[in-house]
Amino acid sequence: MKKIFSAIFLLILIAFAGCGGDSEAGGAQGETEFIFRATDREGNTTSWDISTSETTIGAALLEHGLIEGEESAFGLMVTVVNGIVADFSTDGSWWAFLIDGEMSPTGVDSTQVEAGRVYEFVFTEG
Repeated sequence: MKKIFSAIFLLILIAFAGCGGDSEAGGAQGETEFIFRATDREGNTTSWDISTSETTIGAALLEHGLIEGEESAFGLMVTVVNGIVADFSTDGSWWAFLIDGEMSPTGVDSTQVEAGRVYEFVFTEG
């Protein structure tokens, strides 16, 4: 009887070990990790440790449900970050995209993921 329970327990452990590759927390080998921050209208900042196999920041943040936007002639125009909407046409607000505290020279969907960097969206008015 002990051998049967041991065999069943071992099979359950093996089954669960194979299920960890697609979680938001990451953990799969070969994934790249970076920090993502979102600063809202009031200046409150929320931070996430992101693990991804995506090659661009835009794809990684979309994968994790942290941004939404609309395609434009210039790429993805981010309009929602962490559930907060910035609408330039209504109140002049927009999301500034920063890399390591500096304004990014590229759009979010053309910025390559680099391990250890800090990518950030800051709610901006005017």
